[in-house]
Order: sequence, then C-alpha cells, then structure tokens
Amino acid sequence: MHGDVIQVMLVDDHMIVRQGMGMLISSQPDMNVSHDAENVADAISILKQNGETIDIILVDISMNGASGFELLKHLKNYHHDLNSLVISMHDEVLYAERAIQAGAKGYIMKQEASDTIINSIRAIMKGEIVVSDNIRQRIENGNVDADADADADADADANLIDRLTASEFEIVQLLGQGNTTNDIAKILTRSVKSIEAHRANIRRKLELKDGNALLMFALHIHSQID
Repeated sequence: MHGDVIQVMLVDDHMIVRQGMGMLISSQPDMNVSHDAENVADAISILKQNGETIDIILVDISMNGASGFELLKHLKNYHHDLNSLVISMHDEVLYAERAIQAGAKGYIMKQEASDTIINSIRAIMKGEIVVSDNIRQRIENGNVDADADADADADADANLIDRLTASEFEIVQLLGQGNTTNDIAKILTRSVKSIEAHRANIRRKLELKDGNALLMFALHIHSQID
C-alpha cells in the first residue's frame, strides 16, 4: 500500500456509477480514488503510466468493448501484484468463480450495501479473498453443495460455462452483447479465423449443433444480468 491511504482505481462504463462509488470511497479517511476509466482500453493506458501508484482496481465485468475479464487477464500478466475487486450485477453463480480464477481477489454484487464495498476493499488489502459463503464453499470444494441457495438453472449454466476457457467465455459474453465475429475479432485484436476457431470449440464443448444454437446460449447467459 502506498502510505496510509489506499489508492483506488474504478473501471466501469457508467459515469454515474463511477461518480457515486468514487464519492463513497473517497469519503473514507484511509481511501482515495486516484484514477477511473470507462473501458478496458482506457484502464490499460492508465496502468501503463500509473500502475505502480495504484493499490486496488474495482472493475465491472460487462462494459462496452472488451469485458472486465480482459482487464483481469492483463493484470495477471503485467501487474500481478495489483489487487482487483469485481463489483458487478452479473449472477455470482455464473461469474464469481471465473473472476477469482482469472486473478480477482474478490467478487461482490452491485446491490450490496455501501459498507460491504468499503469493508471488502480493506479486507483485500489485508490479503483476504472476498466472496459470499456460497461461492467460497464452491471454490474450496470444487463442486456445488447440495444445499446451495443458487437455483437449479443457474447451476446448470455454471456447469456449462466451467467447460470453457477464459477466452472462450469472453467470446460467449461478447456474442450475447450482440457482437458479430468480425466485431469480436476487432475488440480482442485477434484474427477472424481465430475467433471462428474459438466458436467451433465452444460449440463442441457445449454440444451445440450450430451457430444459431451458440447465439441463443450466449443471449441466454447475457439475459441473466438484464
């Protein structure tokens, strides 16, 4: 930590969310929001110049362009000592484990009380992992407890998603947001052939018969946060 004050960066494509969260965090005597970004590209640009001055990044999963998972991957590769906390509206059953596997130190829902966000930042800075009891049990056990509160449909979706790599999962997200193969290739700076190969692998792993079935699955997953 840089001095006695935790330096925070916010990454969310909603300006009102960034402003509200920024006011909340900066009102704490031991915290300061030093940077904010509305997308992954801007966040990476800021990190190149100021990464060493930031203690923790709060990031949403669903944003315009590349998703928060792309930023988590960047942090893991280039800023592995920088803490990250995902604050999202995505169903935690579908996304929390994936976020932790991608390198995040915590995952909480946006509807959580403001003190939960503040306490989560402090806990992560002490070296703790912040997730719900249900998700912690999943991570520790490597499976779904029979008495877990998540409903059966979400569990089924999560089991399917677990078959995918992080890159494949991100492509499903981008498809669900209405992006074409060409769009995804541009967003992820990869070739169209590479994205087509990923789509074929995703269909195989999820046992989907064609591209339309993949699109319907992607739209279904995306609808879980609407």
